Amino acid sequence: MPPFAQFRLWLREGPRAERWAAVLATAVVLTLLAFALVPVATSSSSTGFPVSGPTSVVVPPGPGSHHHNAGPTSPAQTTPTTPALPGGPTTPPGTAVSGGRSATTPGSRTPERATSGHPAKPGRSAKPASDCAGATLTSGDGITPTEVKVDVATVQLAGAIGDAAFNIPSDQNGIIEAIANYINHHGGVACGRKLAVKIYQVNPLDSNNQQSSCLKMAQDKPIAVINLGSYVTPVSQQCFISNHVPLETNTSPGATQAREAYPYLFSPIASSEEQVRDGILGAAAHGFFEAPKFKKLAIIEDSCLPSANAEIAKDLASVGVKSSQIVVYTLSCELIGSPTQILAAVIKAHAAGASTVFLASTVFNNENYVGYANQQHWYPTWLTSDYGTTTTGNGASKWTKNFNGAIAITSTRSGELNSGIHSPRELLCNKILLANKLPGIKNENTDDGASSFCDLIFFLAQAINNDGVNPSPTSMVEHLGTMGRFRSAYDGDSVWNRPGQLTGGSFQREIEYHSYCRCWKTVTAFGPAY
Repeated sequence: MPPFAQFRLWLREGPRAERWAAVLATAVVLTLLAFALVPVATSSSSTGFPVSGPTSVVVPPGPGSHHHNAGPTSPAQTTPTTPALPGGPTTPPGTAVSGGRSATTPGSRTPERATSGHPAKPGRSAKPASDCAGATLTSGDGITPTEVKVDVATVQLAGAIGDAAFNIPSDQNGIIEAIANYINHHGGVACGRKLAVKIYQVNPLDSNNQQSSCLKMAQDKPIAVINLGSYVTPVSQQCFISNHVPLETNTSPGATQAREAYPYLFSPIASSEEQVRDGILGAAAHGFFEAPKFKKLAIIEDSCLPSANAEIAKDLASVGVKSSQIVVYTLSCELIGSPTQILAAVIKAHAAGASTVFLASTVFNNENYVGYANQQHWYPTWLTSDYGTTTTGNGASKWTKNFNGAIAITSTRSGELNSGIHSPRELLCNKILLANKLPGIKNENTDDGASSFCDLIFFLAQAINNDGVNPSPTSMVEHLGTMGRFRSAYDGDSVWNRPGQLTGGSFQREIEYHSYCRCWKTVTAFGPAY
């Protein structure tokens, strides 16, 4: 697969950290395609990391960590993980919403009263004392009686300009150390063991650097590697799978890819197929495919992940949208599609009388499609999903004004900060960062990366705790389906209750784009994923 095709496949499968890694590729393409529509980011620059090999950080308990609380009402909300729950995702996260339409009644367009609940209180990060009392703590791959070894691959890309363009946190190492330090000070993992974190700075555009760093991490024999956007393609991730090192990634794996890699690839976010399914079935449940307003649906997709395209077609048939009501344009597999192709897709859909468009390509292609529609004075109803990172805060500033009122179905917490909603985990992560003199989580359009870092580290700590007194790399992944509820800062809550479960995305909600703030806001409360 050509390099740009690989990056394209990555971008549409990932939630957010993976898009950071595309900045250099994007810059090159935009230079060659000067007439591309993607606006230039205007956020301030930050400091990038030099390529200097791995940084070994064994994080001890830090002073003052015990002062961090997840929320203003109860210290119990500050603890980072939850005990396993026996049931499935029957109770969605009860975060407050500022108003909107019903999330549960198909076809409903009736405003619902705002709710003001909060997610249930998380449990403790450490194993219960009853499990650890008298237990013999043994050693194995990634674990000793006193510590659990975790490697983290951070993004080393294009320095300050590249970091600012894709909102890469200015101190990735500091964020990682601060979160690990907090966990260690609040009981550690696996009966009091400390997380021993080793950080590798990896250039996702340099395959040689990726490979050499992967092999060094494999030699470390950690319990798992956390991928914060350095390994963005299935090809690059294969090194960990071949060397039997579990990789936790916040790229969105295809369901088939995750199954074939078992038990060496997992993610707290939804799979790509689940993302588009939520988008189509959620739109149908909210009445977007009902006459008389709905007449014909245009779909913009590409050839990078055929299983996602097949999922869209299957879901549309299941909700009664006829093939005669659908106009599909499939782009080639590229990070930024040909402007000629995208314009042709707009003209085809407009000429066919499409009243509604479902955007199912990369955020770059989706933005260009909307921009060309504006030039053609065509203003359909816009629908989309998490697929292609379309719902992220970072991409929200780049839509043209005709995107105002667009609807998306998301399994993440996108839109919450913009709606004045704070989850207990987001509040906790913010307090940890501020206490360590790091930038906090203030603006969703710029700080979603820090929230995602927090989610990945807390998720792995919960997975380690779930695997008994003496966890191992493979058994930790094999037992994810018994972990119960994971509560997130940004990447989305999930319930882990199925054998062989490798991805999250247990809940979904409707969000809406507002041009006045260039941001997403919540419309409904969370309901179970489709």
